[in-house]
Amino acid sequence: MFVTQPFSVDSYLMQLQSVIIDKQHFLFLKQFGLQQNVQQDENIPESLIIYLRVPKLDPREPPLVYPRIPFVGHLLGMIQDPHQYFFKLNKRTNHPVATLPILNGKVYVINSPQLVQAAFRNQSLSLAPLVNEYVGRMHELSPSARRSYAEDGMHERMMQLFITRMSGESLKRMNTVAMREMNSIFQGSSASRGQEKRVIETENLWLWLRNIMTVVTTTALLGQKNPWKKDPSLIEAYWSWESGDISRRTPLAAIKDRASHQGQIAIRKALNIYFAEEHHSNDVSQLTVDTVAMQKQYSFSTSDLAAAYLQVIHASLMNAVPTAFWVMAHIYSRQELLASLREETFNAVKQQSLENGERQVSIEVDQLDKLCPKLMSVFREAHRLASIATLHRRVVDDTFLSEGNGPNVRSYLLKKGITVMIPTIVGLREPRLWGGVVAAEFDPERFLGQSKKQQGNSSYTELRGTESISNLRKKAYFPFGGGKELCPGRNFAIAEVMGMMVVLLNGFDITSADGGTLPLPKPGKPKLTTGTARPDQNADLRARIMRRPGWENVVWETVAGPKVTP
Repeated sequence: MFVTQPFSVDSYLMQLQSVIIDKQHFLFLKQFGLQQNVQQDENIPESLIIYLRVPKLDPREPPLVYPRIPFVGHLLGMIQDPHQYFFKLNKRTNHPVATLPILNGKVYVINSPQLVQAAFRNQSLSLAPLVNEYVGRMHELSPSARRSYAEDGMHERMMQLFITRMSGESLKRMNTVAMREMNSIFQGSSASRGQEKRVIETENLWLWLRNIMTVVTTTALLGQKNPWKKDPSLIEAYWSWESGDISRRTPLAAIKDRASHQGQIAIRKALNIYFAEEHHSNDVSQLTVDTVAMQKQYSFSTSDLAAAYLQVIHASLMNAVPTAFWVMAHIYSRQELLASLREETFNAVKQQSLENGERQVSIEVDQLDKLCPKLMSVFREAHRLASIATLHRRVVDDTFLSEGNGPNVRSYLLKKGITVMIPTIVGLREPRLWGGVVAAEFDPERFLGQSKKQQGNSSYTELRGTESISNLRKKAYFPFGGGKELCPGRNFAIAEVMGMMVVLLNGFDITSADGGTLPLPKPGKPKLTTGTARPDQNADLRARIMRRPGWENVVWETVAGPKVTP
C-alpha cells in the first residue's frame, strides 16, 4: 500500500487520505483541511501507527496542541524558528498552558503570566534535575565531581552561595573592581588623551563593546590576574565556544562545532593555570573564593575547578553583554533620547578635581535605578525586547497549576517526569499586555508609567480573570527568571550595564562610520540556546567612538549604596 520513497510532507499526507488512525488524528487532519474521504483501513502498517502515536493524556492535563506535521512538527518549528515558534503558537492557540507532542513524548509549555508565576512558586517544578543531566554530560569533569552535583546536593548549595555573594558587601566590591577596570580600558584606549587619538573607528560596534565587557566582567570575578587580561585571545575563544552546542545534547558536537570545542579547551587550560595558584588578592571576588572553597570540600581537582568555573563565566556574560549592546544601540540611535539621558546621568554623578589635573567622577552604581529612572526604564525596555530565553523545569512530582483562586478558575495537572518550557518571549511581547501593535516597538518611557503606548487590551483580562493589566504586566516581565532559580547575578548585571551606560553617555559620542546617527541593527536569527538576541551578522555595525570635549582627562570611580532591585 505504501511505496518506499524519500520523505516529503505532500506525499505523506496523500498516503494519509485513505487512513484514519483514531478520532484525535481525524480531527487533527480536519482542522487543517487535510482530510479528504478518510475511511477505516485495517491494513495499516504497525510502523505507521507507532510513528503517528500521540502521547496519552489525562483530561486534567493541559490541552494537546498538534503540530502541522505529525510527530516531528513542533521539533522542526523550534529548530527552524527558535523562540519565535512559541510566540506564534500561542498567538494561534491562545492556551494558558499547552501540551506539545514531540516524537514519542511530550512537553508542557506555559504561556499565561499567572501560571508562569505559579510555576516559579511550585516546589514540584525544579531546575535541579536538568542541571544534573547537563553536568552528567560534562566529561571534562571527573566522575566524582559529576556525582557531587547529582547526588550530594551541590546545585542547591551553589545557588545559595551565589545569592549571598552577589549582594551586600561582596557585590559592592565587584562593582568597584568592574568600574576601575572599565576606567583602565577607556583611559588606555585610542580614544583617550590627545587630539590625535580621540577617535576609534571600529568595523563592528558589537564586537567592540563585547570585548570590553568580557574583560570587565571576568576581572570583577577573578581580579587583576584574570586570564582574559593576560591573553586577549580568550575573548574570542569564549564567544566561539558560546556560539556552539554548549547544551552537549549532540554527541558529535565537538566534531561539528570544532571552533567552539577548541575555544572551550583554551579557556579551561587558562583557568587551570589560574586555579593552580593561590589567589589572596582582595580584588578577587568573594564569589570566586567561596565557590572554590566549597568545591574543594567535594575534592574537586584543579581541572575540575577550571571546568566548573567556566559555567560561572558563561552565566555572567551570555546575557548581560548583549543586553548592554541593545541598551547602547537604542540610546545612540535616538538623538532626543540621548540628550535627555545625558542630562539625567550628568546630574547623577559627583565630580571633583584632582591635583594632577584630572577630574574624578564618582558613580553611585547601586543607586542608579533611583538617580536615573529614565535610564532604568530604557534598560528594562531594551531587556524586554532582547530577551528570548526559554526557561526549563522538570516536574518531580504530580502537581497542579492554577491561574488563581475561585470556582471558575481551571487547574492543570502536570505529570511527574515531564519537562516544562517557559518561553519568556510570550509574556514579554504579548500585544494585549504591552499596547497592541506597539508591543514590539521600543518605548523608553514604558516603565516610567508615563507612556502613551502603555494601554493593554481588556480582552486579556476577560480571558484571564479580573486581574489588572498593570499586575499582569509585572508577572509577564521575568527576563531574569523567577522563584528559587531567580538569577542570583541580576544585581551585578544591572549595576554593570547601568554603570557602563553612564560612562559612555557622559564621556563618549558614538556615531555611524560617516559621523551620522548610529543606525539600529536588526536582531539576528538566534540558536536554540540563545537567551538574549544578538545583532544580525550582516548588519552594518561600523561606528566611530569619540571622547566628548571636556571629558578627556576623567577618572571614573564607583560609590556603592543599597542593593539595586530588578
